[in-house]
Amino acid sequence: MEALKSQTKLRNLWLDGCKLSTKSGLILRDLKNINNLEILDLSSNPISDEGLEGLMEALKSQTKLRILRLERCKLSTKSGPILRDLKNINNLEILDLSLNPIGDEGLEGLMEALKSQTKLRSLW
Repeated sequence: MEALKSQTKLRNLWLDGCKLSTKSGLILRDLKNINNLEILDLSSNPISDEGLEGLMEALKSQTKLRILRLERCKLSTKSGPILRDLKNINNLEILDLSLNPIGDEGLEGLMEALKSQTKLRSLW
């Protein structure tokens, strides 16, 4: 991800199925340096709740992110408090959390975040 820091014009990043793991959370924090990111697809990567935590830290500064795909990322019920940070992404239009067993606890965090989402069109 060190190489991505200099990619200030990068708008779309698809890392679907790249076998990123929980260790990726620390690396994903570097995404905060990419200010023009509009689409981020991390689907089919077992980043789990630990990786999500690092990712959400980076996404707090993302003002242009419109699409976030986290399908099959092994997010669990522990992701609830982390998912609350989605409230900081104001331009989010599409959010894909499908095929993650977030359970009731994860859903509570997600519902809290959705209260501030005014542009969200699709939620999977």
